[in-house]
Amino acid sequence: MRNKIYNDKRAMSAIVTTVIIVALALVAIGIVWAVINNILNESSGDVDFSQKCIDSIVSATSASCNSTGGCNVTLERTSGSIDIGGVKLIFSNSTTKGSAQTIEGNIAEFGVKSVTSVGVANATKVEVVTYFEDDAGLAKNCPGSTTYNF
Repeated sequence: MRNKIYNDKRAMSAIVTTVIIVALALVAIGIVWAVINNILNESSGDVDFSQKCIDSIVSATSASCNSTGGCNVTLERTSGSIDIGGVKLIFSNSTTKGSAQTIEGNIAEFGVKSVTSVGVANATKVEVVTYFEDDAGLAKNCPGSTTYNF
């Protein structure tokens, strides 16, 4: 009777087939999990960055520019305790929008910072864009900005 069990090829074939199907199912589950996990990890970084931007509002509280484009701006940070990389100032008047001027360095929460920058001659408006530095030290601008008209 013992030889009959070992010699029954149909019984062995069913066992091997079952093991192969279970192994393929486990491999498929592993592949799907790896893809989903990768997507979730990439998305969480964007959420963290967006939350930093929402929590870190920097705006101009006063500004003045002369006819040669020299501008004095007072910046105030109204929220956010996470260090920022700095701000970018974009000056404009009724006909011209200047390029972004980078002001490096953190502004503490509820802190005030006065800066002198080169803007557009006879500027009437300044936009303030907050940025953070990523792991590589590159500036990553927040999507929104604040505007001060003077």
